[in-house]
This record gives sequence, structure tokens and C-alpha cells, in this order.
Amino acid sequence: ARALPDGVAMLDSVDQLLWCNDAAAAHLGLKVDSDYGLRITNIVRVPGLAAFLQRTQPEGTLNYRPAHNPGQLLSLEAIPFGDGRKLLVSVDITQIERAETTRRDFIANVSHELRTPLTVIHGFLEHMTQAPVQPAEQARRHVTLMAQQSDRMLKLVDDLLMLSRLEAGDSPPREERVDV
Repeated sequence: ARALPDGVAMLDSVDQLLWCNDAAAAHLGLKVDSDYGLRITNIVRVPGLAAFLQRTQPEGTLNYRPAHNPGQLLSLEAIPFGDGRKLLVSVDITQIERAETTRRDFIANVSHELRTPLTVIHGFLEHMTQAPVQPAEQARRHVTLMAQQSDRMLKLVDDLLMLSRLEAGDSPPREERVDV
């Protein structure tokens, strides 16, 4: 258990620290020599930790950012065992959170980039259907702008599809002749 990459702390029936591995000490800011025998809720200042540890149903996790390392996000799970004892397992989910944030930002940016050309095309089409007959030059300009914006959207969609294929890793390399 000492070699596990996740933090593991053993608590007694009143949530006093009995043992922890090095990862738990680093995650929770524990001092191995002086914190044994102390209540974990007095050592680790996490809002809701006491209520989390007292639950009778052990499902779910508690996420928090440690004060000694605010750039890190940890997920805590309390697993009951023995006579009221618990294992407090801490997992570093910082990278997962970053990936999720990047994904959300990416989707927001793509949505915005697609909305802009769609708005242009929609506006011209609406104008063309409701306006009286337009001069040929003005109609040609509108159609040209719509074509440019639809090309922009097609390139965005092609990029998204390529990104999806690259992430899936299921497309074989394409052979192509090249004039050296």
C-alpha cells in the first residue's frame, strides 16, 4: 500500500489517523511523524469532510483543492472496513479536470466559429427571400459572401472530423504518390 500512486490513509472509528502512505501524506498535507492519532478533520481542513466521513452509505466522492497545493484537484473516497474503520483514498484528478476544461473551451470556440458564418448566410438568405427583386450585382455579392462563409464552415467541420479520426486512431495511414 505504501507504493500505491493514490493516497491511502487508515482511520479508526472516530476518524483518527492510524497510518498513511507517502501519496496520502503529500495529497493531504500530513506530517507522518506528528499527525498519527489525531482526527483527520482537525488536520485536513476540507469543507464537508466530517459529514462525508460520517455517512452510512459510502458511495460518492468529495473533490477539493488542498490549501498547500491549490493547483491540484483531489478526489476523496471513504471506504469502510473492519470495526468502524475507514480507508480514506485520495486520487489526483488534476489532469482529468484540465482535459475536461480544455474540451469545454474547445466546444465553446467551435460553436462560436460555426455560428458566425451561419449567421451571415442566414441573414443574406432571409434578406433575399423578403426583399423585392435585387440588382444582379448585389445578389452576386451576397451569394459570394455566403459561399465564402459556407467554405469556412466546411473547413471547420473537416478539421473536427480529422481531429476525431486522429483521437480514435482507427484510420490506416494513406498511401500517396509524391513527385520528389
